[in-house]
Amino acid sequence: FRQKHKAVYLCKEHLYRATSNSWHKRKVLCRLNLNNPIGEGAMRRCYEIKILRKVSKTDNWCFDFYHRIKLPLQDGLPLLSKEKVEEFYRNHCGSPMPTTALTVEDFLSFFTQNKYDNRLEKLDLVFDDKKDAADCCNRVREYLKDREKFYEHWNSKALDYVAKVYKMQDRPDARNFPLLKWDTKMQEVCKELTLAYNAYNPPPPKSIDMLHMGLIELPQNRKSKGLEHHNFLQYEAFIEGDFHKWNSNTGWIDDKVIRHTPHAFSFFSFRYTGGMLMVVDIQGINNLFTDPQICTFDGKGFGRGNSGLQGMALFMNHFRYSTNPIVQYMGLKRFRLCEGEQSAPSDTEKQKFEEGMQYLRSQEWIRRSKVLALSPQADIGNIKCSYIRVGHLQVLEPPPTNDKIPRKPLPEALIHRELALLHRDNHPDVIKNRSCSPEDAISFHFWMAALGGSVKSMNDCARICKSQKPTTGHECKWYVIASSFGDRSASIKAAEIFASKGNTRFALIFYKKALTQGDRLTDDVRCLFGKICSYEIHIRIAGLLIERNADLNRDEAILHLEKAKQAAQNVKHEQIVTEIEEKIQKLRQLN
Repeated sequence: FRQKHKAVYLCKEHLYRATSNSWHKRKVLCRLNLNNPIGEGAMRRCYEIKILRKVSKTDNWCFDFYHRIKLPLQDGLPLLSKEKVEEFYRNHCGSPMPTTALTVEDFLSFFTQNKYDNRLEKLDLVFDDKKDAADCCNRVREYLKDREKFYEHWNSKALDYVAKVYKMQDRPDARNFPLLKWDTKMQEVCKELTLAYNAYNPPPPKSIDMLHMGLIELPQNRKSKGLEHHNFLQYEAFIEGDFHKWNSNTGWIDDKVIRHTPHAFSFFSFRYTGGMLMVVDIQGINNLFTDPQICTFDGKGFGRGNSGLQGMALFMNHFRYSTNPIVQYMGLKRFRLCEGEQSAPSDTEKQKFEEGMQYLRSQEWIRRSKVLALSPQADIGNIKCSYIRVGHLQVLEPPPTNDKIPRKPLPEALIHRELALLHRDNHPDVIKNRSCSPEDAISFHFWMAALGGSVKSMNDCARICKSQKPTTGHECKWYVIASSFGDRSASIKAAEIFASKGNTRFALIFYKKALTQGDRLTDDVRCLFGKICSYEIHIRIAGLLIERNADLNRDEAILHLEKAKQAAQNVKHEQIVTEIEEKIQKLRQLN
């Protein structure tokens, strides 16, 4: 890194520890040039920075020395005549005096180009008094000696980093700081996941790493120009090499340069965390990654790039499990896709897959994997995911019992549902490689989501089964399963189907069950959206009771009609109230 024109600051370093989910601070010395960025992207600018962490007495001397040489010239040296300084520059430097020659650093810059030369002895030409010239000469020698020591200390003990800052000059720093903290936390979490990936058993063929990232808090009273609106900078190690991006947070996967490790790590992060998150936007140099993005199943946290379920679904839609030897060798459970949802793999992909599998079967890898298995492993625990159990079921076929369906929807089920919605909306990223019909893809993913505990998808499966010809009878089964998960609308649909078939016993059971289930809506809102209100259910129950046995069930029917009347009065349906009163009067007359 260039040393010239770098300011020295006593800063605070903010570090995040993913294992304890905590932040820590410490003092550091930083040298950086805030005026000249070394790189620029779509969202951020990069600056070179050197960080000295263990602040010792020598480090404090470096800090003091830097600020001592920036004193005005007249405070550090005898007063100089402007005319003589201009003459000195013209005669001995071969150039006019720069307009910035107002400090010791600026005035003596030409001496430091070759560290020292005999021009230093000619300083007496600038002064009328030889004593002032000798004093100045001694000061310059001391300065050059200290300067050499200053640079040697920074070169030997400081590390080179890249500082990053968002292009938001008009935003207050208080609004940028949470965003920077999320970015830092995200990269440190990804670094922990790389350690888990490397320590997995069986081990992957190539180890990976994620660059460490931290935050630097600059002093607010700094006098240098540049980044006046930013007091916080992100930093990570400076690395050189051919930078490459392997996938993105929008589902894109590089299919021109075929590599297995980056995508295997993304898939591993999904399986290892139980589907709670996925590391995407993998980029870097070889297997040293940086600047990733985490997508979570609920879309919360980890910055503005968290595309949530859609980002995870699009990655699964593009990721080829069948041609990635690493995930198969590591025994990671595949994510099921509909047949024909992906295009056929290219010849290059097949060749790379065969080469990878051949190496993983070779004696060389067997010997190496045994050594890796004996090495100290991180405590990574077990895979936390419960998988969707399909068994021998056909698409849209409900399970005989709902014992194996999780009571809470799995993140994997939510991704299947998201894929079904993307196919239904003809999202361009899912239809470009699709060779099956959209109906098949939609049905498959709704079915998988239903088996994974998604109640909404159970209702969707029931509606799809209803539209199929010939009818399979699965519609009612799916509504019954959804009803057992507490869905009010499914209970009503199941009751309607049983009532249409003349099975009043089960119709009454599911109507009464619907009355005990809530959908977080009042009857006013249900009427507004055309949903069945509670008074309608009471009226239907009363009608079924009379239909089943008018003599035995008359009192119970009147009781339900009274409840229907009260519910209708709450929503101010005067006409419905009048009709209910007439029915109650007729039943009482019969009694």
